[in-house]
Amino acid sequence: MASSSHETRVCSDDQTIQEPWSLFSFLIGLFRSPSSSASWYHSARIQRMIEKSGEFRTEVESESEAAVQYEIESSKVHWSEVNPALSETPHMGYSNRGWFKLLKRRQYYVYGKDQIVFKQYDEEQVWNLFRDSLGHDLVVGKKLAEGGQAEIYEANIGDGDSCVVKVFKAGCILHEILEKQIPPALLHSSYVRELGWISHATLLKDERFLDRFAFVMGKAWGDLRKLIDEQMIQSGNQCPPFPPNQVWGLMREIARGMSALHCQNPPILHNDLKAANVLVQLNHDTGKPAMDKRGMYLVYVADFECSVGVLGTAFWRAPEILQQYREKVSKVVFTKKCDVYSFGMTCYELISGCLPFEDHPSNDYDMVLNGSRPELPSDLNPLFKDIITSCWSADPLERPTFDDIIDKLYENANSYF
Repeated sequence: MASSSHETRVCSDDQTIQEPWSLFSFLIGLFRSPSSSASWYHSARIQRMIEKSGEFRTEVESESEAAVQYEIESSKVHWSEVNPALSETPHMGYSNRGWFKLLKRRQYYVYGKDQIVFKQYDEEQVWNLFRDSLGHDLVVGKKLAEGGQAEIYEANIGDGDSCVVKVFKAGCILHEILEKQIPPALLHSSYVRELGWISHATLLKDERFLDRFAFVMGKAWGDLRKLIDEQMIQSGNQCPPFPPNQVWGLMREIARGMSALHCQNPPILHNDLKAANVLVQLNHDTGKPAMDKRGMYLVYVADFECSVGVLGTAFWRAPEILQQYREKVSKVVFTKKCDVYSFGMTCYELISGCLPFEDHPSNDYDMVLNGSRPELPSDLNPLFKDIITSCWSADPLERPTFDDIIDKLYENANSYF
């Protein structure tokens, strides 16, 4: 793709989203879209989204229902890959109920340097991650989104507070989720639960999801990938999704969230960092994405609560992970440096609006293993280019830590305000 200058492009400096997403905005984008891919900031995926948006509007669906259905279909291209060893089994309800009774009476502790142990009590533990004190009053509403192993629904607690529930799909067994997916540090760290707005974990009482395991979380506006898509569509699919100051702020917040995970005892590895797994806070007064006083989007890293059983997503995965896939190793080994590589790909989403190698087959590992990386614009901000390319290093030891990235961003903060 040809590169276009930030100074000469016909784009608004204020990339702040103006209205909530709707199918109407997609159709408006259709008429504003470029006639060719002359602009560097042109995503073939976004163009396909624009052209197909009207197919999801039917006589029986409201615009909001059609919008959710369309978002889910559009998101399937970047769904996480889940370990196939997490098998389905019959009698899920009985299995889940039995384990949940045990979990409610457990208290987890750090033993020694990084070993997690628990004590089993006769009574339910008040500050336990697993509890049903709110389960009886939890009313599950309409579906908002879907991923590889779970669905997101809006919900209300008995006192009227709104929230969302991440409901695991039928066949997901609580015991297997506990043993194979939940990071050990999450079981004892209330701080991490607050970081991700995780209230607690429960079994649902709703007949539609009876005895299915779910996380109860605070309500967000949506994920960062959705925000990127909206910004690209509003620009006619020919401008970057964010101006440099917004990119700086988003990189900072994501790096801070990842640093907090890596600093846990034992460290929490995300294993699947991407824009779709970063949530945008909701401004409850306006219904729009929340911003701070300087106009920076408020975001936080999410979907790490079951990261152990996740095998990443397509080209967000580091070369050493793709190499293990190609060699078909029995157990794929992730490290902190794998998350750093994925951060580089997430930053690529921020500056380009595109998915990494979005038009290449997702199993074309040789391309990455031979050193290929997504193309960056020639006029990309030097700070962003330096951070992204260092995260993309083929040698994990040459990649920075998230604390290194945060320091570098703050060293250059005066350039963005």
